[in-house]
Amino acid sequence: MEYLILHFNRLQTSVQHETWTTLSLFLFRTLLFFILVGERSLVIEIFSISDEIVLAQGATTLDSYVVWFGDFFFGVDLSEARPTTKDQLYSWVHSAAYLAFSCLAALVWSAIDQRKAHPFLKDGLWTLLRMLVAFYMFGYGCAKLFGVQFTSPTASQLMTELGTLSPGNLFKIFMGTSQPYSLLGGWLELTGGILLCYRKTTLLGALIVLGVMFNVFALNLFYSFGMKRFSLELIIFTLIIIIPYLPQLIKWILFNKEAHPISLYGPWTIKNWRWLGTGMMSIWLITMLSFHATSFRQFAIDYAV
Repeated sequence: MEYLILHFNRLQTSVQHETWTTLSLFLFRTLLFFILVGERSLVIEIFSISDEIVLAQGATTLDSYVVWFGDFFFGVDLSEARPTTKDQLYSWVHSAAYLAFSCLAALVWSAIDQRKAHPFLKDGLWTLLRMLVAFYMFGYGCAKLFGVQFTSPTASQLMTELGTLSPGNLFKIFMGTSQPYSLLGGWLELTGGILLCYRKTTLLGALIVLGVMFNVFALNLFYSFGMKRFSLELIIFTLIIIIPYLPQLIKWILFNKEAHPISLYGPWTIKNWRWLGTGMMSIWLITMLSFHATSFRQFAIDYAV
């Protein structure tokens, strides 16, 4: 234990000169509260294994704070809402309510804490966001690869008149009609998720996921398919993951200037600690990927998909 404490103190000493702006501190603290409190169900899910297939299900019980917030600020009654998806009014109010709470909590934190940087917390949050996005890419990717998310249209669906189909049902039919397209999307989601798990490949993984999720969000939005809020949230999380690379990307892409490498390891200056982190991430990746693949394969067998 003494060895660990000594090395941790060395790490703290190596990064104590880092200073953030007041706005950066406030935004970081707000995001930290929003993820750990407002989206705690997502955080819990990426560290747990369930026998049930759950894709972005989140909380299934009413949050009294969200109900009060919706009534007080928006004048909507959510007392009988059923928060079982990420696309209902309750879910949008949930995000607004916890964003407001996070801003207030960040203000209080800033008032009582005079530190000018949180390098370890920042690196931990960045890692947590990578895991969160990767977790859902594993789920959505496996769902497509095993034909669970978009199944081939049935005979009755093919015989239904086009004009009687809702945009959402039309979307499901044309996605299911082209299995190679669904497979391509699934492989891209899996690839992006795997690449997000490692620091050296994070940028490539984030760019792949960003392209895939923009397409998903556009389809969800314009075909009224649902999951619009959650797909938008994954896009925002992915953009936050890209932020450390953004200055060099802008120099290279927009201004055709030479880009320089950035630090991939944050405050972790001891190589053995980095190897430990990589090993733990690899174990998590294999566990979660196996869980999703096994669950969706069994789902496809049980329901003869």
